[in-house]
Amino acid sequence: MIFHCVTSEDLSFLYDLLEARPKYANISHKAMPTYDEHVSFVMSYPYREWWIAEEDSVNIGAVYLTKQNEIGVSVMPGKEEAYIAMICFIAQRHEDERLLANVAPLNKEVQHAYEMIGWEVIQRTYERCSTRAR
Repeated sequence: MIFHCVTSEDLSFLYDLLEARPKYANISHKAMPTYDEHVSFVMSYPYREWWIAEEDSVNIGAVYLTKQNEIGVSVMPGKEEAYIAMICFIAQRHEDERLLANVAPLNKEVQHAYEMIGWEVIQRTYERCSTRAR
């Protein structure tokens, strides 16, 4: 597996990746953004680092690190075995830093990946949405 930094050439892949993600895995959004909203978000450079994972010259996933040292990882369906390698890639780049990962409660595959490499559960986060937001 090789990695490259996200560029404007990855916009379509990142949108496909977001679209393919199971609804139960979403934390940051409730509804799928439009393509234009997605482009605007990506081009705002919201993360400290954002990498695309490739296997046999095909994009299979993305991993990012926020400015608050939170890791996010997402893979295309059928490529779930890549979670651990992607997490380890970003963690090794920042081995002297405290890193966090927010994982949706029903996203058992990603939870299992973190546990397999020794990460510890430290909290549960709860949300109350206003009735207007629903």
